[in-house]
Amino acid sequence: MGLSREGVTSDPRTVELVLYVAEKLSNQPTYGATLLNKALYLIDNIAFLKLERPISKLNYVKQDRGATPAPNQFLRLRDDLVRDNYLKEIKADFFGFAQMRYVPMRQPNINVFDKEEIVLIDQVLEMLATHNASTISDLSHRHVSWQVSENMDELPFYSFLLTSRPPNEFDLKWAQEEIRKFTDNKK
Repeated sequence: MGLSREGVTSDPRTVELVLYVAEKLSNQPTYGATLLNKALYLIDNIAFLKLERPISKLNYVKQDRGATPAPNQFLRLRDDLVRDNYLKEIKADFFGFAQMRYVPMRQPNINVFDKEEIVLIDQVLEMLATHNASTISDLSHRHVSWQVSENMDELPFYSFLLTSRPPNEFDLKWAQEEIRKFTDNKK
């Protein structure tokens, strides 16, 4: 395996997540690099919310067309996967637009994930099945974290929780209990 550099390119879970997502999406006519980027963003953020940890070692940033994996990490990983024949880069025409597709050249090793992670990944991918690059980018623009950030700002996982919705009674009660826990620990 040529992926021996430190960081995200040497993390087997990140590599296998990219391959798994690419495999699951590759037969969809709307699949391209944008859908791959958004899928990774949503999977890691939803995993952070539900499992209290992201699945990959990717960081995410704001870009003009929505949240994406940080280019300094992801582009190196993608290029390594293409160079080492784990992914094949295919340029396709999609209704007159150039579409870059990344298709896995080998089966992903899903043994690096637990069952709960596979279920979560599959649920996110099922939700994305009806989207194309444009609609998924529009959806990502609704996230408050993306709206309040500057271009190339990192979008920490907790920022996925930001909302413009006013707090309801349940939210206020939860916040009061959390404040009470914090102040009780300070005494």
